[in-house]
Amino acid sequence: MIKIGDLVVDNYGRKGIVVGQAEYPSQNWLAQQEDMRMRELSKNVYKEQWLDILPLDGGGIVAPKSLCKRVRKANKKDLETTYENANYFGKRLLDLLM
Repeated sequence: MIKIGDLVVDNYGRKGIVVGQAEYPSQNWLAQQEDMRMRELSKNVYKEQWLDILPLDGGGIVAPKSLCKRVRKANKKDLETTYENANYFGKRLLDLLM
């Protein structure tokens, strides 16, 4: 079971820390995704839980929970690496987890 504070790998192979539940993306956004599984989700978008994820190398990800794999609970090194690469808002979210 994936929870806030977990280190996950999304469907594109990016590692990051789950920081919350995301809003459902638009049908347009889903239709533009390279991963065909994402396009299939557009048919059942309201049945899918979406996650806000801060990648270890910076930025932000919105990913469907069903296509993410839990690695483990994020450790101190994961948090420090993500914090170092995060923008101001990412750092604020991580402050709540640390």
